[in-house]
Amino acid sequence: MTQQRSPVDFTTSIRKDPKEKDKITALGWFLLLIPATTFGLGCWQEMRMGPRSLIRPDGGETQGGLFSQRDAGNGYLIVTPFQLSDRDDIVLINRGWVSRKHVDPESRALAQDQSEVELTAVVRQGESRPQFTPDHKGVNMYLYRDLPRMCAATGAAPVFLDAIYDPQGIRNGPIGGQTRITLRNDHMSYLVTWFSLSAATSFLWYRQIVKRLPF
Repeated sequence: MTQQRSPVDFTTSIRKDPKEKDKITALGWFLLLIPATTFGLGCWQEMRMGPRSLIRPDGGETQGGLFSQRDAGNGYLIVTPFQLSDRDDIVLINRGWVSRKHVDPESRALAQDQSEVELTAVVRQGESRPQFTPDHKGVNMYLYRDLPRMCAATGAAPVFLDAIYDPQGIRNGPIGGQTRITLRNDHMSYLVTWFSLSAATSFLWYRQIVKRLPF
């Protein structure tokens, strides 16, 4: 009787150095650019939030003068259709603000000039009806810049201009320079967004790349 022994396989396992196992790969370092970049963008938005000086850095002086609050109080904006001198087109021009007591054209007869004039103005767009704003009062009274309705009533082209302020304007006439421009300042929301992304991606990078923890 013979006894047959089963073959035995011997395998050798090579232990890896723990330092090699925990070593961050090139891809891991590349992914670190995401939190670093978003952090830099957040810092950039913080710098842009600061006040900006309008004073010339070279210290140059400009012409000065006295200014007064001439457009305070209740009144109206006078919008007049003007025909262009070099074509047949008619455009609407907001000539400026007048007080209630001078809304009647007879009270500002000197401003009713029928000759050719040259104006410097700002191009404006029409407005949609604001919430809680009632309808227009009468035919020639508008509560907002309803360009289609104004053009239909006057036969003007869909062009609306705001005349700039004229320091040599006629007494009791419309006061130009009534353009109101609101510049949006979204730097704070951008700052919060970038810093939040930086914090979130930094946490994910540390958890996945450094600690190698599964979700």
